[in-house]
Amino acid sequence: LVVQACVFVYGLVIFYFLFYVWDSEELYVQALFMASHVYGILWTIQLVRATTYTSMAHSIAYWYVSTNAPGSGKKKCCPRSGLCRLLDGLWTVVSRHLGSMIFGAAIIAIV
Repeated sequence: LVVQACVFVYGLVIFYFLFYVWDSEELYVQALFMASHVYGILWTIQLVRATTYTSMAHSIAYWYVSTNAPGSGKKKCCPRSGLCRLLDGLWTVVSRHLGSMIFGAAIIAIV
């Protein structure tokens, strides 16, 4: 949420700069830059969301299969916070699945 808010504030600053401050270019050039920045901001926000959701899905799937597996005998609902497992999921997404996240975010940003 913090990263998404920072990207949104960045977008507002860029829009102000492109629309009010930068007057040396033609209007179509400014419109092209604005459209590319809108797409970039939407793409970045969707990438952050996809990475977050996939990291959480990895952590929950690991918890379900290992700790809370049917027939495992260990029925611990919340033994600890799970921060290490969440960071492990984030590392897995960033190191192995980032290309898929980027491609999916690009498609969602286009649509």
